[in-house]
Amino acid sequence: MPYGINKPSKEVLTKTYKLEENRILATDEYGTELGELNFTQNGDEWIITHVGVSIAARRRGLGGTLVEKAVQYARDRHKKITPLCSFAVSEFANNPSYKSVLAE
Repeated sequence: MPYGINKPSKEVLTKTYKLEENRILATDEYGTELGELNFTQNGDEWIITHVGVSIAARRRGLGGTLVEKAVQYARDRHKKITPLCSFAVSEFANNPSYKSVLAE
């Protein structure tokens, strides 16, 4: 493995977010997957099960942005969210504005 292949790049990445079936995908301008948020659906509820970011895209707030996108998409679709993965739980705890989509 070449030296530095697993080190985060200092470049600014252009990101595109796409809502797919049971996930939100973040890609760069070349279509390379940078991160994803996985969820299951239970009626009008999205259950966030995992948020993952590639090594090259870490330390740039991408995980938080994926959760933010999930909240935005949920609001637009009148869904509620239950965060199960520890990262999503932390994001919901630190962002009071997400409370409006938090499932009871």
